[in-house]
Amino acid sequence: MKKTLLLSSLSLALLSACGGSDDNDNSGGPDPSQKNTLSLTALYVDACGNETPASSSAIIIHNSDYSTRQTVYAGSDGVIKFTTDNDNETFSLVMSGQQKVNGVTPIDVTTFVDHPVIDMGKNYYATYGDSNCECRTGDVRVNIPGRINDRVNDSRMYGAPHGAQDIYSGSVYYRDVTQCKDAATGQWPTMSVINSYTYPSEAYGAIFDSVTDGQLSVVDAEILGEPVSINSPLRSRQVSALINGQYHLNSFDAFGDGQVYAFSHDKIENHSVEAYEFEDFYPETGSAYVLDVSSLRTLNINQTIDLQPLDISVEEMASLMDLGGGVYDVSGDGGVDYVYTNLSALSGSQPLLSWSIFSPPSGYTVNLDNLNLDEFIDDAALETYVDSLRMSASVRDFGGINGYEDYMTRRPNRQAVDLNRPEYASRQTKIIQVSENNISYSKSAVSKFSQSNF
Repeated sequence: MKKTLLLSSLSLALLSACGGSDDNDNSGGPDPSQKNTLSLTALYVDACGNETPASSSAIIIHNSDYSTRQTVYAGSDGVIKFTTDNDNETFSLVMSGQQKVNGVTPIDVTTFVDHPVIDMGKNYYATYGDSNCECRTGDVRVNIPGRINDRVNDSRMYGAPHGAQDIYSGSVYYRDVTQCKDAATGQWPTMSVINSYTYPSEAYGAIFDSVTDGQLSVVDAEILGEPVSINSPLRSRQVSALINGQYHLNSFDAFGDGQVYAFSHDKIENHSVEAYEFEDFYPETGSAYVLDVSSLRTLNINQTIDLQPLDISVEEMASLMDLGGGVYDVSGDGGVDYVYTNLSALSGSQPLLSWSIFSPPSGYTVNLDNLNLDEFIDDAALETYVDSLRMSASVRDFGGINGYEDYMTRRPNRQAVDLNRPEYASRQTKIIQVSENNISYSKSAVSKFSQSNF
């Protein structure tokens, strides 16, 4: 179950960070004699889309060995402009968290390797706060008229967080459903509920827009799901509806012995059909797994959908976990568009350092020894409070994207709904992750951790 939820999280997940310039001597401001400008706006965004400048952000421009060439700081509006003669630069965007962990301000770092020098638009740090949001909270009872005498096997709500869930014959009761208005559009978000049955196998969905503040809302789940046929060597299956670029009505079969369903409704703009499979590993300490995912976005669910995994070995994936400047190559037949690596150093369950890396499908890994973050977080604080590490590396191929430069050039202006475009319809992903608790933080410990689990 946890891995199914993790897959949904990985499907939804959008990661960005940012930095900027100030009017100090180290600003890297525009110079007419130089031809290319890297520009960014660093913003905090809350649960409903309110934006505020992240004026404490910065960019570290790296040398080829990942040492610091120049640090550029955000202005009060969160904007940065850095000019260069180069068409591509390697840099890290650093943002500070708004809530301290054990008295320490956490940081979020995103390193872009050999990135085109372009306007990167808005870059967000999600705070998930709702104190400035217009929200309403109420209970929702979902009736299933088609199975009024049967108890639901599994029921899930999408589009709004909720409290307790009570399942009865013919209905499901969701308590404390909180709906917050989107600050950009002024609209209340669409919500959905999928109710799954085993004997006989069926799924009933409901799509609705409103919760009555402080009262009970009643919704009927009357949309009957249609079975989807998937051909894949990957064992598990999942089908999701896309509404305003967001995932809804996730129907999944974790063990490959059941059925998955798609739904028809005017609000559904597309379907995401996925096959996936986990493989667990058992290192001497901690835990590890590899996840393969192959997916297609399509409105034509009345066909057998063929989903094949990427042909990349565990050994090739493990080479991405090296943080010592080693050589890697996961380009395969040339189809991989980019590599995404993440390291989280946690205190309890809260990250003090979250570091992400976008890089081409072949090259040299980041050299951790040369990465200097002392200005933003004290190594002594990490050594004192970090008690667990989690590291993952993923490779991704979109069927209609022409490699790393193409993907990174498109990425800054891409919205969630743009993933429905034909160039993003087909997607293959392979992920490797290792975790270890009760570990003392140091750069040498991180390097050893990242290399010893596979």
